[in-house]
Amino acid sequence: MRTNVGVQNPTSYAIWPMILMGVIIVGIILGLIINYLVKKFKKPKKPKPVVVKPPVVNVTSLKSKYIKMLDDLSNDFVQEKVTLRVGFQRMSSIIRNFVFEATGIKVQNYTLDEIRSIGLPKLDELVTEYYNPEFAKMSEGDFVESMLKTKKVIEQWK
Repeated sequence: MRTNVGVQNPTSYAIWPMILMGVIIVGIILGLIINYLVKKFKKPKKPKPVVVKPPVVNVTSLKSKYIKMLDDLSNDFVQEKVTLRVGFQRMSSIIRNFVFEATGIKVQNYTLDEIRSIGLPKLDELVTEYYNPEFAKMSEGDFVESMLKTKKVIEQWK
């Protein structure tokens, strides 16, 4: 018995399933490329300012409380109980908590850009000043000058 194996003629295969698979694969690839390009060039949305109805607080007692906290921090710094970096971190925390209690805006965990967007220029200025001493490898900053500015902002708060 003789068996003859030969190559089939290419036109004997159904071509439409292969064309359909090719179109599907090309479509998937194009979809992935378009999705990637859209994400790459999409501009990030700016955070919207948070409008919060200010709580009713006794601003005078609030100012006294936070000025005392700053005085305690200043004493700790003079007595070298805290480093420059820790001093600036605590000062930042104090002013942010003061603003939160005075306005109700939860600025404790806001980034600098988010603080800029809420429209409190004095807080923006102070936090900008704190950033380098807080986060640089080598903390450098004028602690006394920053302390005076922070106290002044709290004292002049309305």
